[in-house]
Amino acid sequence: MSDQPASNQLPSIKLVVYSSLFLIIAIMVGMAFARMIAISQSKDIANNKSAEYIPIKIDSGERELKGKILPNFDTSVKATHRLLDENSKLMAFITANNDILKVSEGFNVTVIGKLEDTAKDNIEVIRVEKIKLK
Repeated sequence: MSDQPASNQLPSIKLVVYSSLFLIIAIMVGMAFARMIAISQSKDIANNKSAEYIPIKIDSGERELKGKILPNFDTSVKATHRLLDENSKLMAFITANNDILKVSEGFNVTVIGKLEDTAKDNIEVIRVEKIKLK
């Protein structure tokens, strides 16, 4: 009687062991497969195949504009002068750290400077560093 319960339990122990081994192997195969997919995707991203790369354009603020320099009478804008195009349309408000704009009033020039601010109606305010006569 004592032999019979041990022999009856033997097939169930084998079943548990084989099932456990099968489960462990299945988990390992699944992990290996997931790892291969992850490596493949990272290579695609590195080679820019599946990832979209959009470069970010950074505005350095440097400007070079051609126009006529006139005084600015608009007190709501922190600029001493205006730059007008050939049709007398306002291109930008301009300012400088010296009297270069004052001595260039009325002339058609090329101003070189950096974006300082944006005024009303999205008109740029440029701090002029250099002026070239046409």
